Order: sequence, then structure tokens, then C-alpha cells
Amino acid sequence: MGTAQPGPDEVPCIRCKEPVFGYALRCPHCGVHFSGRAEDFAPKEGLSRRAKALVTLVAVALLLAGLSDDIAALWWRMK
Repeated sequence: MGTAQPGPDEVPCIRCKEPVFGYALRCPHCGVHFSGRAEDFAPKEGLSRRAKALVTLVAVALLLAGLSDDIAALWWRMK
């Protein structure tokens, strides 16, 4: 169980991980009922919005840390 890869219109069942059509209301393998469609419970691919924000914040912080000496030098030259 749980070894089959989902096809293009399928998602893994939340209980048994077997492929289930995205519009299914119940898993034909283990019988779990979905409140909505199966695709609503499927794991989402990619980073969440929160993770993207965190990555962006860390990247900006690292960029500023790397440029801090240059920024300080420019600041003191302008004065």
C-alpha cells in the first residue's frame, strides 16, 4: 500500500496514501470520507506564503549584512 504514484487527475489519500481521483468524496481503497473533494486535502506543492516571506526576509538580511561596510562607507562620505 502507498507505493503507487498518483496520475494527473489524482491525489494521494490522506490516510492510506493510495491514488484517488481529485473529485472523489471517499477513498475506494481505505474508505475514508472527505468533507469536500479529495484534492482539497492533498498536500500542496511548493513553498507556502509564510515560507516564501521568511526566505525573502533572510535573503534581504544577508544582502544587507554583506553590504553593511559599503553602506557605512557611503554614509560617512556623504557627511
